Amino acid sequence: MRLNILDSLEILHFKNHRRTYPVHYHESYCISLIRNGVFGENEHVAPKGTIVVSHPYEIHENNLVENIGASYTTFYVSPEVINFISPYSHTSFTHKVIEDPLAFQLLDATLKQVGTEEEVSLNFQKGFCQSIDHLIKVHGNNQPYHSKEGSALLEEVKHFIAKHLHDKIDLSGLANLVGMSKFKFIRWFKLHTGITPFEYILLTRVGCGKKMIQQGVPLVDVSLNAGFYDQSHFSNYFKKYVGMSPNVYKHNCNILQDF
Repeated sequence: MRLNILDSLEILHFKNHRRTYPVHYHESYCISLIRNGVFGENEHVAPKGTIVVSHPYEIHENNLVENIGASYTTFYVSPEVINFISPYSHTSFTHKVIEDPLAFQLLDATLKQVGTEEEVSLNFQKGFCQSIDHLIKVHGNNQPYHSKEGSALLEEVKHFIAKHLHDKIDLSGLANLVGMSKFKFIRWFKLHTGITPFEYILLTRVGCGKKMIQQGVPLVDVSLNAGFYDQSHFSNYFKKYVGMSPNVYKHNCNILQDF
C-alpha cells in the first residue's frame, strides 16, 4: 500500500497564542509540540518541550494556564496515516501529555524537510513516518481511543446535518427525525457525543469551510456554502474554533509553504 502523507496532513503554527477554545473535536489526530509557554487541554497542563495528543472525535477544550500564552506547532494527522504507520489494528496514546525529548526532536526536525521539491517532500514523508512510528511504539497501545458508540439514530441525525449544511437546520426538526421532544433530543445528543446539537452543527460547518478553503474556494462562497449567514458570521465562528481568521488560514493551510 502506498500513501501520500502530504495529502492527509495539515500543520499549523501558533505563536504566543493566548486564546481559549470551547468544547470541540477534530476528525484527525492532533499532535502538538509545545515550544514555549504553557498549554492547557481539559484538566491537563503541558509545559515547554512536551507533546500533547488528541484522538479523532475526542471532545476537549483548551484554556489559558495562569494567563500564560503558548507557542506550539500542531500536526493534524488523518486516521488513515496513523493506521498506515502503526503496527496496531487500533491506535491510541496512553497519556495526553507526553514528555519525550527524542520524539519532540524527531517531529521538529521533519519541518525542515517540508518544501516543493520532490526530493525534499520524500525526505519529509520518510522522516515524519519514522517520527510517528517512534511515538506510537513508545507511547501508543493497541486499544481503541475513547469514543462513544454511535447508534443508528445518531448516525441518521449526523447524515441529515451533513446533507443540509447549507440550509437552516431547526432543532425541532432534528428532534422529530428521531421521534423525541426538542429538549429530550438535546440531552440525548449530548449524552452520546459530548456536545450539543448546535455545537456539532457549528463544528461541522467550520470543518466543511476549512476543506473548501484548502480547495481554493473564495471565502464569500465558502461562508454561504457552509451554511453561515454571511462572511462575518463564518469568520467569527471559524476564529473561535480554529484560532485564526479564514483569511489567515487561507495563506497558511498549505504545508508546503511558509517554512
